[in-house]
Amino acid sequence: MDAIEFYSCPHNGMIKLPTHLNSQWNEKPVRVILMEAVEKNAEASAMPAVSYPSRIAGLHRGAIQTSDDFDEPLPDDFWLSTP
Repeated sequence: MDAIEFYSCPHNGMIKLPTHLNSQWNEKPVRVILMEAVEKNAEASAMPAVSYPSRIAGLHRGAIQTSDDFDEPLPDDFWLSTP
């Protein structure tokens, strides 16, 4: 089993991998353990700033279509039926 350790700062539920690890770990299932970095730890204070690309509004315009009754309440049998 391969294991790595790096410092990161979650942003909107996402953790960014250091770029040198992207090709090695891309699309692989992984186990994630989060531990808060304690300020007394010298490595934690040396944590590099993480930048995230800005989102582009309208990039996938028209990719999703909702029905006209999207905001209507769901019928009772939807909530009461078993899968």
